[in-house]
Amino acid sequence: TVRIDGRELVPEPGATILETAERAGIRIPRLCAIDGMEPFNSCMICLVELGKGELVPACSYPAGGTVDVSTGGSCVTEARRRALELLLTEHRGDCEGPCTRSCPAGLDIPGMIGLIGAGDIRGALALARSGVVLPGVMGRICAAPCERACRRRLHDLPVSIRLLEGFAAAFGGGAETEPVLQTGMSVAIIGAGPAGLSAAAAAARAGFPTVVFDANDLPGGALRYAVSREELPEEVLDTDIEGVRALGVLFEQNRRVGSDLSVEELAADFGAVVVTAPVPRSEGGEGNPSVVYTDRVAPAAAGSAVRAVARGRDAALAAFGPAAGGPRKGRRFDSRYGRFSEEELARFVSTSGAETEKREAAGPVSTPEEARSEARRCLRCDCAAKDDCALRRYAGEYGADIGRFRGIERVPFARTSGSARIVYEEGKCIRCGVCVRIADSRGVTPGFGFAGRGYGVRVRPPFGEDPVEALGAAADLCVRSCPTGALSFGRGGQT
Repeated sequence: TVRIDGRELVPEPGATILETAERAGIRIPRLCAIDGMEPFNSCMICLVELGKGELVPACSYPAGGTVDVSTGGSCVTEARRRALELLLTEHRGDCEGPCTRSCPAGLDIPGMIGLIGAGDIRGALALARSGVVLPGVMGRICAAPCERACRRRLHDLPVSIRLLEGFAAAFGGGAETEPVLQTGMSVAIIGAGPAGLSAAAAAARAGFPTVVFDANDLPGGALRYAVSREELPEEVLDTDIEGVRALGVLFEQNRRVGSDLSVEELAADFGAVVVTAPVPRSEGGEGNPSVVYTDRVAPAAAGSAVRAVARGRDAALAAFGPAAGGPRKGRRFDSRYGRFSEEELARFVSTSGAETEKREAAGPVSTPEEARSEARRCLRCDCAAKDDCALRRYAGEYGADIGRFRGIERVPFARTSGSARIVYEEGKCIRCGVCVRIADSRGVTPGFGFAGRGYGVRVRPPFGEDPVEALGAAADLCVRSCPTGALSFGRGGQT
């Protein structure tokens, strides 16, 4: 028998600790272990503790014999964190694109652009609405910090992200037609400006009945009463607000805090209150954990409408986080390429699958053809595996610091696209050997192999061959099994 986390288990003959634990539903992280294959011991994040202080890899250590195994605790957590940090010294790649990273609301901009390029304007609008809540407004008045961060601008001109967002809002169809199923506590939002609308959308999407209280005749706040109609047509604002209303959000206008109601009264009637408008502190709510003020989440002077949207969302999540299963976590772990050399940028652009012809002036984005043409300029700097990358997930889970071993040299950017059905980015590879072993187990030649010695060892197809040709019948399985997105299916301009 073996005792894992206090549970007496009977391992199968020859089974490892990892196999025995997983069979019993005990989770142990893994990157290089492949079911049915001999262990490789390259990632070392499956470390567990035997007795007191002895760390062993669960993927290769036999489970036979009576021994106490701990899969958690400070010793194990710290060892796994260090193993991840060492792996990250060999991993060079963007999780999110620079545009998404610079967007205060964290909109998945490459995803939105990719949908526009594919002709799915409705899908692009839904994605934009889920991120910035008011895509029509942002397509008109956003300061577009994303465009200043766009890597394309190093080649010629940034992608016209703001105009593409406005195009999606104008041509993507109406608002969501079905409200989110609402259960649990109710949420009150004070103020119907961009922060209040964003807070209301976040609460409604989380399943909470939401009511917005606002002092004006119509919702919109400064967007309606302080922005010119030439800059932001009323019908554009109204369409975006209808998108929030369609989530099931109720609006009570001409309700002023101080004369018609107080924060304290709302806190007594609602499970959470989010204050996005200036209200007298004498109105109550101070010290009440169910009341959150947006200016406590981020400075009110932060500026633009998109920043207000981000503040409203963050305040809402801070207010109802405990009711939704725990406090709000920060942004996900995000690996970054950093600055490209001229040679690296040229390789990045030429292998991106994007339209690479340089432009001297931005073109209009007012028809589907123009929108698709502009979308094809996107270099798709984000990782194709950003949503299911095991390395990213574990790095975030264990709080890995990507810069802890900063002195170790990073590999230069290299990307092999070949037929473009499968793309290989060598810098993202952590030498786990998964693709090498899968191809070998299926008798594929030439497959991928290890090149070099010591720290400089690399995994690559021989002689720069097309990854599809090198991996043959094992190609698709290798892509699905890659734990980092070093191998991915082509997208964007790639097929």
